[in-house]
Amino acid sequence: MSSSDAELINQKQKDGADIVSWREYEALRSEIRCEFSEQGQELSDDIEKVAKKLDTTNETVNTIQEQVIDIQRSLQVLQLAVENLTQQQQQHEEGDSVHGDFEEQPDVVGRGVGRGNHGCGFVELGARRVPPQPQDNGLDKPKFSIPKFEGGPDVEEYLTWELKIEKLWRLHDYTEDMKIKLASSEFEGYALCWWDGVTRARQEDGEVPVLTWREMKAIMQACFVPTNYLRSIYDKLTLLRQGVLTIDAYFMEMEMLMQRGHVLEDNEYETGDDADPDAPEDDDYDSDGVDAYLSEAHTIVVSQRALNVQPSASTQRCNLFQTKALVGPDKACKVIIDGGSCRSLATKELCAKLKLKYLPHPHPNFIQWLSDNGEMKVNHMVRVDFEIGPYKDSIDFDVVPMTVCHLLLGRPWLYDRSVQHNGHANTYHLEFKGKKINLQPMP
Repeated sequence: MSSSDAELINQKQKDGADIVSWREYEALRSEIRCEFSEQGQELSDDIEKVAKKLDTTNETVNTIQEQVIDIQRSLQVLQLAVENLTQQQQQHEEGDSVHGDFEEQPDVVGRGVGRGNHGCGFVELGARRVPPQPQDNGLDKPKFSIPKFEGGPDVEEYLTWELKIEKLWRLHDYTEDMKIKLASSEFEGYALCWWDGVTRARQEDGEVPVLTWREMKAIMQACFVPTNYLRSIYDKLTLLRQGVLTIDAYFMEMEMLMQRGHVLEDNEYETGDDADPDAPEDDDYDSDGVDAYLSEAHTIVVSQRALNVQPSASTQRCNLFQTKALVGPDKACKVIIDGGSCRSLATKELCAKLKLKYLPHPHPNFIQWLSDNGEMKVNHMVRVDFEIGPYKDSIDFDVVPMTVCHLLLGRPWLYDRSVQHNGHANTYHLEFKGKKINLQPMP
């Protein structure tokens, strides 16, 4: 056998060894299918996991988007809040806190340091930092409250209020419009109604509104300060005596009167201890004192004789008529009848105890009180039901702070009820509701 034949035989043997039977082929195919099936299942599981991760990622992205939207909204609200706080701070710097006694507001713009509800410590977005304003002095921003004013008949109440307001204006550089608004913001009672009426009347009449504090003060002085108030201050200075007062109390009283009347302590005005009692009366003074009363349309003077009531057990020669009246189920009050009084008067104390309703006076007028308060303006009246023995009546009284009695029946009552006076017996007689009534004084 040649070498070529041997090689051919070897090649055939190798080819025979490479031939696979059908059974082996089926087994191999099954194995390959199982392997592909397992790998396909693993791939499906991986795809499902990836899909779940994608869903989770989408949810996360949506949540993040919502959070971003919320953050943007919060930033907008925050920016508006910062702008408002900045405006408030600027307004606070222009006009300090009026109704204060609270803590000093922290710096909103600047370093992130704050206190209380404002201590968030964030800087205004898109805005420049406002540098702190230097203080001019130790009284740069004091806290204060506007004093209240009720517009009562006491002229001292108004003058004290005006003095306090003037002090505040000297501490703070407010505009004229701000002064008017701040001053009128604390009006109460009659003052509130009166000022509302003044502003409304000017508006309805087409007049220019009150523009300056000086103009407002002039209007208020015309209403709440009597025209002869300055003259009464000068009179008190002239009649001032030391008497039982100490030196300090005497000069304090004199200084207060001089401050009220804006009087300088010089040779032009002298106190009563230095004045010459024998000097002739000043003609100009008589003109100012008497003619001023006659020229005022609604000015009335209550007779000072009521201050000189002297009780006497034996005679009524020097006495005004005085008696007691019932004004409630168990309340009695002192009554004086004085034909020299131009008005019938009721004391404020009686009105307060009986809780009587004040009525606006149809004709406000000035009156010289039966007390130590001097001349004041009457703005209110009340209707009082009273009973003096068999006499029961209800009349209107002007409200005043009297000290000599609770009710004073004056000339209007005598006229309206046709009352007759027996001067010797000091009794009053009238016919009321068909009954003849005699009023007897207290012994």
